[in-house]
Amino acid sequence: MNEVELRGQEPLVRKTGNKGAAGAQTELAGRLREAMVSQGMTQSGLAASAKLSRAAVSHILTGKNLPHPDTLAQLARALDITGHALTDLHRLRERAVRRSRRLDAYLHAALSAARNHPYPGVLPGTTPPLLKNVYLRQQAVLRSGSGSPSGTRASLSAEQALSDGQMCLILGGPGGGKSTLLRIHLTHLIEQWVAGRGGAAIPVLVPAAALGERPLNQALASAVSAELASHGLVDEIPAEFFAAPPLSGVHWLVLVDGLDEIVGAAARQRVLRTVMRVACGDASGLYRFVVASRPLPEAELEELDCLRYDLLPFAPEDLATVASSWFRQLLPDQDAAAEQFVQMLARTRLLQLARIPLMVSMLCQLHAAFPDRPLPSSRGQIYRCFVALLQKRQHALSPVGIQSQSHDEVARYGRNAQEATERVLEGLHGIVARLAAERRNGNTSPALDIVEQQPEARCPIRVPPDEWRAFLSSCLLGSGLLTVRAGEPVFLHQTLLEYFAALHAGRDHHVLAQTLHQVFDRRAAYRRLPPGVKRRLWHRRWCWEAPGDSSYVGFLLDLAQSSNRESVTAVLPRLASSRAGLQGWRFISAQVRLGTQIPRDAVDAAADLSHGLARDTTYDGENRVVAACTLVELYDQRAANLSRELARDASLGDLRLTTVWKLADLGDPRGLDVCHEVARDGALDGDVRLAAAWNLLQFGDPRAADVCHDLARDAVLDGLRRLAAAWSLADLGDPRAGDLCHCLARDVTLDSQFRLATAWKLATLGDARTADLCHSLAQDATLDSFRRLAAAWKLVKVGDARTADLCHDLARDPTLEDQARLTAAWKLVELGDARARGLALDIAPDGDLWLAMSWKLTELSDTRADHLSRSAT
Repeated sequence: MNEVELRGQEPLVRKTGNKGAAGAQTELAGRLREAMVSQGMTQSGLAASAKLSRAAVSHILTGKNLPHPDTLAQLARALDITGHALTDLHRLRERAVRRSRRLDAYLHAALSAARNHPYPGVLPGTTPPLLKNVYLRQQAVLRSGSGSPSGTRASLSAEQALSDGQMCLILGGPGGGKSTLLRIHLTHLIEQWVAGRGGAAIPVLVPAAALGERPLNQALASAVSAELASHGLVDEIPAEFFAAPPLSGVHWLVLVDGLDEIVGAAARQRVLRTVMRVACGDASGLYRFVVASRPLPEAELEELDCLRYDLLPFAPEDLATVASSWFRQLLPDQDAAAEQFVQMLARTRLLQLARIPLMVSMLCQLHAAFPDRPLPSSRGQIYRCFVALLQKRQHALSPVGIQSQSHDEVARYGRNAQEATERVLEGLHGIVARLAAERRNGNTSPALDIVEQQPEARCPIRVPPDEWRAFLSSCLLGSGLLTVRAGEPVFLHQTLLEYFAALHAGRDHHVLAQTLHQVFDRRAAYRRLPPGVKRRLWHRRWCWEAPGDSSYVGFLLDLAQSSNRESVTAVLPRLASSRAGLQGWRFISAQVRLGTQIPRDAVDAAADLSHGLARDTTYDGENRVVAACTLVELYDQRAANLSRELARDASLGDLRLTTVWKLADLGDPRGLDVCHEVARDGALDGDVRLAAAWNLLQFGDPRAADVCHDLARDAVLDGLRRLAAAWSLADLGDPRAGDLCHCLARDVTLDSQFRLATAWKLATLGDARTADLCHSLAQDATLDSFRRLAAAWKLVKVGDARTADLCHDLARDPTLEDQARLTAAWKLVELGDARARGLALDIAPDGDLWLAMSWKLTELSDTRADHLSRSAT
């Protein structure tokens, strides 16, 4: 860039490249700053000269705010900018205004789209008008890198995981709340921007399938324009909009949803490579990514080098709150309905299933529609009842129903057209099921193309193709099963696609039996003994391999249980056997967690085998713990005793409390009981005991305070563990924390750094004994020189009157190092104490230290500096 600046009345001429609207505001701010510097002005001076507030000028010069034309004119007059230079500034402002308008349009359209609830609704009014009306905050757990004691996990609110400024991966099961979390986070951030309180990022929500095939800015522009067209976005967003920062100092937060919905590992890998290359490349400051997905094989996720969080289901005690928020939208007496609903859940196997956000939303709507009916007993039955309710609403949209509406549209084309319309309406669920099966098998053709290829949906003679496609589209969307995203009909939720794909596979007994055989007839050869496979079977060198898509297979199993039970009993026992090993038993436990109706004998067999492996010390610790967690997920009564046993097994190391965590995650109170027992067991390692106490803290157990108090007083533990327990007690606001910290700080058996750290904690509690404690520590000869000084500085900070005498005594103490003594004397100089000069002469046996003291006096303009300097010379 060549640049010539002619100051004063002459124009400011600059040759610049075409930065487009994206760089206009930054360029405008830069020119104003340069003119200010050339005039020798400060921001305060410019604000005064232009008669503007200093904050307004600061925001304009940093590119945060775009000046009004009158404001720009005031700044130009103050900076003496006229002629062509002034014209250039106004042109830059106009270009920036166009980008600002486009950004405003994006923000309002994205906010409108995000406020819609992503889950299906069936009752009058469809879904609640705002997603936040029924949203309840979930917790997330950091999978690795937490730095916590062994056996603990760093848990935090899911929104906090997205707000920490780092790229992250959010993992959750089917219907686990991932899409809702992204929408809530996007809504929160955009509402802040619209209210004028924007932060460091502007979010953009995009399906993972839109990435990986072309440059990121083009992919974002295309996906966002298509998605927001129906939410008030008038002009298509160009690629350059996402190729530059939305505002100066602000980056794009790209929320990538549905990675698992991409069919094929290779296609998912392309998306992850795109994300990583952008995140680690030249544009790393422009974008930050949050990726949401169901759990995928570890080999696929290795590409994504970032923090990983598991999104936890609702806690059991949260269900009443969630139900009340839904029933507030649907029923007149929400509290009574919520109480009845939770009682019904407790009497069924659905209590754990209802902790999944999607499941509880569907169950609440079913209960609101039929409060006197019992709830369904499995996930498949929930979907069957829910789809039936959707179908009922479809025919109640108008007094004459959808079939009569459609008849009016096609009647003028004759009887054949009318009959074709009736065939589509009668077989709509079969058409949707075929579409779901095609999508699950990887067919990415437009939905209407797939539907039109079906015999019952082919365009009849004499009906114009565009009108017939419009009719098919209205049928798909009127079903309540699909919605329009980016101009294309898509299933409201991935689990609905899986459910209908399973319906297509089970359209008759023969096809269902054949499908189950294909899914479960998976013999895998192995070169080494898999965990859980009995050694006596080693010579046969093969095992049963579990299916990969647990959610879809679960729907198949539920369907078969109601229509072809023999086919289930023929294939499922394979995975509940020693021939399948740990992988097969985990598949059974995954189905139990999903709410699939699994035969009791298969569950019992998988539980027995998991229990045996977990107690078998010939296996490595990781597999034993996985087997124990499988037992927990099967809701086996032996899980609590097994978790106690493993917690006391020193050979398991950091894995000792993993099973306890799993119990607590599933809402089993026995998990916290085991934590309490472990924390109080003096025969166990201190790390394990402290980790158990922290687990109690994480779940808000009322026993946590007493446990932390006892651990902090336990002389068997080292200082660091006792200190951590005391600080945890203080963080709980327990009144005993002050006495405990005071006692630990005075305990000469502890390391000096721990004693000082506890004293600082006492200060944060506002304890009146802090000053006396610091004074005592500064005089404690068992501490080293500089820790005694540190205690003295804390006394200075609290403004204690004994500070000067203490510094004088430390400076004269011959047991301290010379540098420490000199530092104490320097502090005495800063306090203006007259004894400082005499101290310098006493404690500085060589010229270098005398000179150092002289320089300190000089800094403070002390007249004694020259005398001390001559003495040193």
